[in-house]
Amino acid sequence: MEVLVTPRAAQKFEALVAFITHKWGEKAASAFIQNMDAAFSQLQSYPLLGAIEHLDIRGLQVSAQTRIFYRIRNNKIIIISFFDVKQHPKKRLG
Repeated sequence: MEVLVTPRAAQKFEALVAFITHKWGEKAASAFIQNMDAAFSQLQSYPLLGAIEHLDIRGLQVSAQTRIFYRIRNNKIIIISFFDVKQHPKKRLG
């Protein structure tokens, strides 16, 4: 299955990378990006891995601070959001 990232999710991803780089440096940001790549590979093999959050939207915790939300459409995994659970632990699908 192909993994696609919406423009909104791409913006959130870039913001997370910038925050991590600013707060903890390039090495941490690089590790974060590698972690996301591994999560995408895992989703390609196991698209139903994430828990159903709302209707057809699934959520997958990919690190201690980051959760991704996605849906499956037409044999594609569409990433709709990256979510920093440490900043807003009670908010979902933001």
